[in-house]
Amino acid sequence: MVIKQKNITKTAVQETIFVKRLSEYISNGEYQQAVDLLQQVQYTSSASDNFLTTCLMQSAKYLCFAAAQTQTEIEQYKESLNAAENRQNNLEEEISAVVEVIDAVLGFESGKSPSLPVLEASNGNRQRAAAPPGRLNTIIKFFTGKAPTNGALPVMQTEKVNPAQYRLEVYTLGTFQVYFNGVLIENWSSRKGTHIFKYLLLNGRRTIHKEMLMEQFWPDSDAEAQRNNLNVAIYGLRQVLRESECDFSHVLFQNDCYFLNPELDIWIDADAFTTHYKAAKKLAEQDKTEAAISEYAAAEMLYEGCFLPEDTYEEWTEPVRQSMQMEYLDTLDYLSSHYLELGDYTACISMCQKMIAVEMCSEEAHTRLMRCYRRQGQIHLALRQYDRFVKVLESEFGIDPSSETEALYERIRNGESI
Repeated sequence: MVIKQKNITKTAVQETIFVKRLSEYISNGEYQQAVDLLQQVQYTSSASDNFLTTCLMQSAKYLCFAAAQTQTEIEQYKESLNAAENRQNNLEEEISAVVEVIDAVLGFESGKSPSLPVLEASNGNRQRAAAPPGRLNTIIKFFTGKAPTNGALPVMQTEKVNPAQYRLEVYTLGTFQVYFNGVLIENWSSRKGTHIFKYLLLNGRRTIHKEMLMEQFWPDSDAEAQRNNLNVAIYGLRQVLRESECDFSHVLFQNDCYFLNPELDIWIDADAFTTHYKAAKKLAEQDKTEAAISEYAAAEMLYEGCFLPEDTYEEWTEPVRQSMQMEYLDTLDYLSSHYLELGDYTACISMCQKMIAVEMCSEEAHTRLMRCYRRQGQIHLALRQYDRFVKVLESEFGIDPSSETEALYERIRNGESI
């Protein structure tokens, strides 16, 4: 009996020490050590003979392992946060530089002495914005085509333009909005009338025969119903457009054709986007990179979403929508490639993320993001981007990434420079 009592006492002491060490590991956040201890005890202790104790040990080990993984993720996200804060500081410097240029230009044009803006600092203190001279000179050169001399800010020359008496500004990318002489047109009461207006805008200055409009928008109605529906739609459209200018007719009718009033000065964001894109394409083919980048950047800023997204079921809008989306992706591809080569990883990441938002299977966008993250020292983000790409390809097409992408992944995982 004495020997048995000693064995029980020894076992109890061992279990007490185990529980104490386990508690200390957990209290100190040393979860991996806790996992190792549980693993050791689970296979060496007689407690493993007890089913309930075994289950509890297994659960504790699983929870400690999950905590250790979470701890690792927290450290990784801290690194990402620090990198993001650095990028934010760089962006704030660039914003300050742009505001400084704007302030200087407005000051020169108005004859007033330019002053730097007061910005709210990240620590809550208000301070003067101070842009780095190099960045400031770069921005000035971008807008004027030449670098400033002796630190002087140039006076930017602007043309005096006599605005047209009747001007339409039409936004079709991302949302449909129309401004007539600066006033937003609202209350589009007639859906068909609005479609006809969009159709006329899409066809520019060309005249559209009434029969074409009738067949386009009321294909299943008889001739009489088509004619009545067209008249009602045109009347409603004219009433909406005339709310801001009663004496002006935006839509005219002549020789059985409808067309927009030639007196209208019409600006459409989709047309401006295409103009910049085509100019950029031509300049790129001529190896005029700087000029091409300016045109591509202007096009990218105009594209705020797909063409007439509220009319995706209208067949006549689809060819334009698809064409512009391809041009937008080509724009993002060129810009992201340029920024990657330039080492502007923040801009490259932004362009690539926009590419993926439109075409989530874009291999170029995913691999450029991987390169950007790796070059910023965020290997975990680069590897995670690869995992996302693999899942997208699997879910959409049931295929694997190309051998080139897999090779890039292996190089990043092995810590190699790319």
